Amino acid sequence: MLEINTIFYSAFVVSDSKMAHVNKQMGRHEHAKINSLNLMENLAEVEYIMSDKTGTMTKNELTLVALCCDVDSYFLKGKCFKKDEKGDIVGNEASCRSYVEDKTDFLKCLKLCHDCSLLTLPMADGKTKDVLTGASLDEQCLLKSIQDEKVAEFIYKSSKKIKIRIGQETLDYDFINMNEFSSERKLMSVIVRDLQDGKIYVFAKGAENKIMERLSPESSDSELKDEINAQVLNFGSQGLRTLVFAMREMSQEEFASIDFSNSANPEAIAEACERDLRVIACTGVEDELQENVAECIQDFRDAGIKFWMLTGDLGHTAKEIAFNCGVMSRDDEVNSIFTLDAIDSIDLKQCIIDANQGIKQSKSEHKKTTVMVSGQSFLIVSKLDDSTQELFKKEVLLQADSVILYRSSPKQKADAVKLVKTEFKDKKLTLAIGDGFNDISMIQSAHVGIGVLGVESN
Repeated sequence: MLEINTIFYSAFVVSDSKMAHVNKQMGRHEHAKINSLNLMENLAEVEYIMSDKTGTMTKNELTLVALCCDVDSYFLKGKCFKKDEKGDIVGNEASCRSYVEDKTDFLKCLKLCHDCSLLTLPMADGKTKDVLTGASLDEQCLLKSIQDEKVAEFIYKSSKKIKIRIGQETLDYDFINMNEFSSERKLMSVIVRDLQDGKIYVFAKGAENKIMERLSPESSDSELKDEINAQVLNFGSQGLRTLVFAMREMSQEEFASIDFSNSANPEAIAEACERDLRVIACTGVEDELQENVAECIQDFRDAGIKFWMLTGDLGHTAKEIAFNCGVMSRDDEVNSIFTLDAIDSIDLKQCIIDANQGIKQSKSEHKKTTVMVSGQSFLIVSKLDDSTQELFKKEVLLQADSVILYRSSPKQKADAVKLVKTEFKDKKLTLAIGDGFNDISMIQSAHVGIGVLGVESN
């Protein structure tokens, strides 16, 4: 009888129009698919939901809304903010185009440092159309946002050549090498030769901590670096996804000393190139929330299900999204937040002890509790003594009403699911949900895994 009920229940899920994905490119609805009927029985027993953020809690519909390229101004959501004569920050109406049109170094980095291509497709009227393609939606968003023939334009790219336009000047480059982005590295770089002057340049972009640790001493001590750090926090606190851009000129002697043909050791090539950089800009990209996501998460919490958000984003960004999605409350009287973000085992041990005491105090005051853990701290936990590891896993994380793991890698997302499955008392039943290729290991690690049809993948 149970098996028959499961089959009928599955049919309702498959036919539910509210669970269908609208494929705009194909012009059709793609309904839910169930790969294992046994999982249907587990849905009512789920105690922990582990969710990716981008494309799952958000729509993956990206818009460039923030930029900072110099020490005395920045662009944010339709306004350019500058200091007036009194030193006060004043915002005036402006466009992204007007803000960046004289920021040559940033525009070059934007148009050269990416893994996108232009495809020329035939149209029904016999004309052709150039379509930007690439694996990263962030890169496509940035390139499309400033694709203007009067400001900056990405024109052509092959395995050996790149052509761009900055202002009224068309620039040609030899493409030498790309150090690819990965979830572990959290940055990418390209090495190009400017055919106008013969000079060799390294252009890089990535997470702020990864770029900042590769700066030259001069750039590390610069006012621009301090300003960009401040704006990364500012943009992140508004829920924006941030990237930092940097560059440097490479001497001919240094270029000759690097073996770019050594495909067996790409890390060595990247390490040789991605050093002594000069920071030039940071960007903020807005990703709209899914409809009714806050109400949905609140329903889960009201049902006693604990919610974990697992993301690679900056802590400030993850925190703001968590507020907006209802993962936690801004009201200190309702929700206590404890952050574990340490750089070594000694600091982390004390953070765990303090968090445990704080959670117990909050529980006695009938407050909800949220624990925010950085990917770096999650990595250090394994190096702590057994008693502190037990305190972290079976007291701090177990007692928390919600957990946010930020700046995390795909492996750490999967490890977080396995931790709940195996380390918690009574072997909690977990559900993991995500939309991207990098979420597969997390989804497969849970008792119930849900893959979302969306913009990023299927």
